[in-house]
Amino acid sequence: MKKTSFSVVLILMSSFLLFNACTKTGTNGSQGPQGPAGPALSGTLSGHVDLYDQYGSQILNAKTANVILYNSSNTRVDSMNADSTGKYSFSNITTGIYTLAYRNLGYGQQLHENFQFLGGGDLNVDGKISQLPNFNITNITVDSINHVTGNVVLSCSVNADTKGRTLQIFAAGNASVSSNPANYIAFATQSVKANVTTVVINFPLSNLYNAGLASGATAYFAIYGGTANYNSASSYEDYNTGRTIYTALSSTYYSPIPTAVLP
Repeated sequence: MKKTSFSVVLILMSSFLLFNACTKTGTNGSQGPQGPAGPALSGTLSGHVDLYDQYGSQILNAKTANVILYNSSNTRVDSMNADSTGKYSFSNITTGIYTLAYRNLGYGQQLHENFQFLGGGDLNVDGKISQLPNFNITNITVDSINHVTGNVVLSCSVNADTKGRTLQIFAAGNASVSSNPANYIAFATQSVKANVTTVVINFPLSNLYNAGLASGATAYFAIYGGTANYNSASSYEDYNTGRTIYTALSSTYYSPIPTAVLP
């Protein structure tokens, strides 16, 4: 019994001494300075850029998208054009925070912002960009509120087209409304069938109330031609507002459109 107790004491004392030998402390008992950071590693950053037409169909050849790599100071590190399959690759990229921009003439850009590249291996980051639409709203014939369905109703004229289209509608409580995230507070979409030149947009009142507009306020809308895959291509989050930046939009839009006072 005595031998066993003495052995336990020795083991505990040895563990205490080993722990203190591995921990560097100052004269006042504080922990010593941290050692130097590990070395920066390098690796390959690559991916594919998919291109889409304004109706949401993928373009399967002539992938000429430009890919630009920026560092955390927003300084350009490198750029290149994707090959005919949409592939791009940057080699010898060191550990750090980067942003990738995917662009092409006649397309809305997409950004992958402030992602961490550890290095020491490969990282794959893909992009999707869409053509700028050439259709848009040309006139608003009626605007009203349907109390039964709970919608703001906008009856509109739109350019004729042999294919189906998508409209993107941005709303705010003032006439400066636009697709700029700082200028809209609510968002909705509307599909337009092929060869149709008139469309009725039903914008949910609940979207406006949830965004902070109260009964008695006036809502304003900006309506753009958009792409069918607006939520995955040529769009990314605005870190300042938490809203989405949509870049594949028609060059012109119909705005501002005041509606009746919200009930």
